[in-house]
Amino acid sequence: MTSRQAFEQAVNDLDGEIRIAKREARLYGSLETKVAAQRRIRELEGERNRKRRALFEAQDEVDRKKEGLIAGVEARLHQTLTEELLFVIHWRVN
Repeated sequence: MTSRQAFEQAVNDLDGEIRIAKREARLYGSLETKVAAQRRIRELEGERNRKRRALFEAQDEVDRKKEGLIAGVEARLHQTLTEELLFVIHWRVN
């Protein structure tokens, strides 16, 4: 599993936890329990948002590296070759 897939899986897992926490929070009777549940939901959403940002930053880094590689290949494609005589060897067989 690539790191991108791991990030996406972690975000999806957190989405599932948030859905479950919200469903459970609606069932709680006391206000104190509901407040605690909402606090937990907010923490999970914060963690999910941090992981999403990390995923987007990782994708941006991959895009920057890819762009650099493409620029390097383009530069090599446009290079010119020159031929220069460096030395001459003469020999004779007797």
